[in-house]
Amino acid sequence: MWKDNRKALAIRIFQLKTLTSRLKNTPMLVKKCGKKYVWTLLAFIMAAGCTSSPPSPYEQLTHKQLPHFRIPEELQLEIIAAEPLLVNPLYMEVDEYGRLFVLEATAVREGSDYTARISQLIDTNLDGYPDQRLTFADGLASPTGMLRWKNGFLLTSAASVSFLADTNDDQQADMREVLFEARHSYTKTKGLHAPVLGIDNQVYIANGYIDSLYCPLSAAESGKGQIFSSEGRSMRLLPDSVRLSPTASQAHFGHGFDPSGNYFVSNDSCLLGHEVVAYPYLLQNPPLLSWSAVQCMLADSGSSGQLPGMPVAPGLPLLEGPMFHIYEGAHLGAAYSQVVLVSQPGKRSHIRAFFLEQDKSSFRLTSPDSSSLFFSSSDSTFYPSGIFGGPDGALYILDYSSAPNQGRIYRLSQKNSAPFSWLGRLLLGKSSVSSLVQTLETPNVWWRKQAQRLLLHREDTQMREALFELIKNSEFPLAKVHALWTLQHFQLNDPISLDLALKDPDAVVRRHAIKITEIYRQRHPVLLRQLLKMTTEKDPQVRLQLLCSLGFSNHSSSNLVRRYLLNKDIADHWVHLAALSSMREIELPTLIQLVSDWEEPTASRQEFIEEISRLIGQNAGSETIEELLAFLNEQAANRPWWLESCIRGLRQGINEASSPVELSAVRIRQLSRLSELF
Repeated sequence: MWKDNRKALAIRIFQLKTLTSRLKNTPMLVKKCGKKYVWTLLAFIMAAGCTSSPPSPYEQLTHKQLPHFRIPEELQLEIIAAEPLLVNPLYMEVDEYGRLFVLEATAVREGSDYTARISQLIDTNLDGYPDQRLTFADGLASPTGMLRWKNGFLLTSAASVSFLADTNDDQQADMREVLFEARHSYTKTKGLHAPVLGIDNQVYIANGYIDSLYCPLSAAESGKGQIFSSEGRSMRLLPDSVRLSPTASQAHFGHGFDPSGNYFVSNDSCLLGHEVVAYPYLLQNPPLLSWSAVQCMLADSGSSGQLPGMPVAPGLPLLEGPMFHIYEGAHLGAAYSQVVLVSQPGKRSHIRAFFLEQDKSSFRLTSPDSSSLFFSSSDSTFYPSGIFGGPDGALYILDYSSAPNQGRIYRLSQKNSAPFSWLGRLLLGKSSVSSLVQTLETPNVWWRKQAQRLLLHREDTQMREALFELIKNSEFPLAKVHALWTLQHFQLNDPISLDLALKDPDAVVRRHAIKITEIYRQRHPVLLRQLLKMTTEKDPQVRLQLLCSLGFSNHSSSNLVRRYLLNKDIADHWVHLAALSSMREIELPTLIQLVSDWEEPTASRQEFIEEISRLIGQNAGSETIEELLAFLNEQAANRPWWLESCIRGLRQGINEASSPVELSAVRIRQLSRLSELF
């Protein structure tokens, strides 16, 4: 009897253990029934162990060699979970207690639809590895990603964002709430997916097709649902306030962050790109929203995200296209700092490694060797669905598997390192506020992100003082960045903490501090004065952020500093975009001033003249364009070096204008005559 019910019994024992830990918080109840409960539990355990059974397929897989994989010599690979424990894993999340949740595709239907569940993998025999599962949520319609949030998960599907929660603490979702959904029927193969918590406390949701989303919750409150325009871009979500805002880029095939909070995307035209100038700055001058804000570091050889020859998991468009992962842990050693893993075009099971290096205000990828191959498999059924970092700093690779009813989770760690051991054994969720603040100084970003998320869910008077002390005294720059943004969530930053951060010796801290000061620019004018003193800044990424942030200020001194930063970094294309974002309605006087100041031509100056002229053609009214044409006509006789760039940019902008530009017959003839000069 016991032998036939070992699985159900093991799960029951796990639930009883969980109940025991909760009863410790109710001493009277423990005192009343504790002894009887303990003896009953021991009887169950002894009975379950009285009979032996042959090792499961999973146990055999766990301990066998893996000859089909090629990995770096200094690393080791093991299976931590496999069929029949799980099938077709798509996504994984590890929460603050070390509980491992996996999103599994349980039934794939014709077309792009499938049914999925969220399973919690548990260790009932205390060997450290999962051997049973609990179903947190089932019957999910085509989910595309999940993110731990409060007592549940934010769940995306191609056309919606929902929140699933366990409100009665029975380890099963009993509340499902739709936060956003697409307004119209959706037929694209890929929409919303991969929710990720950013260092700025916002949840980023990858998107490449959805144009607008409807909020049912706002309809329940006001009788009229609020509609958010995404413009086909990825989005940022403030979950507790149910507010959405677009990013400056699309992400058809995923997105993510580096440890410093820089945002990276993968889309149809670019395997891996860096979003350099954020949406709020481009919105200052709306025509710039049609310009690219992404530095493409690794281009796609094809014209679409479906790369030539790439195998596709049957009926599952979610797995089409490339994938990437930026390593953020510390376990693999210094050699893997700032390493980016990218699936090889044409073969998803071949993953290449690149180093992420700063290049002026953006980044570039460099290859560690001629081949750059990091991980590969000759197993024809191996089909990775994602790469995730864990609390131990190891890499976890999900194998969706093209074979039916299969699926595995691989762990890639340093050779001879400690075994897999964190499952269900973390206590971060029970930590005090002071302990969570200390956790922000952990080298592995998994711990920092979890600690920041937990702090966001708490309101404690001790938090501000502890975070402020960390900003003053920590020797770990990224801990200060997490502390600054956590304070910002509660609007607890002040001129003292921000002034310290603006003067910090680390460039990453200064860059984030500049961004946060935007929120306080009117409340604390002293912070603007501090920004205006940063003209001697040495880091180009910090200078770019300064240029973007000063775009919100109309102060005359701000205009002078922006002009200085543009001239200093004129060779940086992204500085052009940042400068243009702050020039709404002053493009023409700025252009006239620049061509007067710039006596000698350079390629970068010519490029900027063409760009600002294009913006005038796109953005300005007919009157302003006629003023520019009159000015160009006056200068035409001297053939100044900038004239050709100006005319070329103006013609392009007029052609791109959202509404036809009406010019007088005289100006039309002038534009035609000027164009014929070149």
